Amino acid sequence: MVRSERLAAAGLLAAGVAHEVGNPLTCISALAQVLMARTSDKAIRDGLENIEVHVGRISRIVQDLTRLTRPAPATLREASVGNLVDTAVSLARHNPAVRRMKMDSVVDPALPAVRVAPDHLVQVFLNLILNAADSGGNLTIRAVCAGSRVRVIFEDTGCGMTAEEMRRLFDPFHSTKDNETHLGLGLFVSHEIVRQHGGDLLVESQPGIGATVTVVLPVEPLPAMSEELV
Repeated sequence: MVRSERLAAAGLLAAGVAHEVGNPLTCISALAQVLMARTSDKAIRDGLENIEVHVGRISRIVQDLTRLTRPAPATLREASVGNLVDTAVSLARHNPAVRRMKMDSVVDPALPAVRVAPDHLVQVFLNLILNAADSGGNLTIRAVCAGSRVRVIFEDTGCGMTAEEMRRLFDPFHSTKDNETHLGLGLFVSHEIVRQHGGDLLVESQPGIGATVTVVLPVEPLPAMSEELV
């Protein structure tokens, strides 16, 4: 499919997901808030707060999918790459597969701030961490400055990908996972978000060796970009 057809297909899915998932999410959030008001048990309250965090993330994912075909503004602001990576790592650690793998993060403290939509970039980083965990290897995250670009590098030692899988990597609904819990939208959405920031998503991989995914972001937004990001 050409890119416009891929976006249209993602838009159809987003509309269905928004309709089918929106109401249950609202109910889950409301019930969690009711239970929160009725208990003082710290462990229970921590669990309920965790539910609220993930309800919020699901809602944002649905919104981001919808934005691919029905643009909505998102405010750009200066953000620390290290803070964005730390937020994604913290969220990812709720996933059992992530907790099982060894994950190291090395971020140059002298990195310049980037002007981004923070939630969008956290979603990209989170998707890449979860993909690495699913690959069965360990993960190293590095962030460095290269000229006028910041490069955030996710290098895993997992199963890697074949040449055919690499060719279809950014196709919506294509997944390298064997189970039915993956819709194959994580990398597609991540690629679109990074492109909207004037950046690029680069992937290198060999079967049995692992994969390296590099998020390249401009230190300053491109001239064509405004203070609002689609």
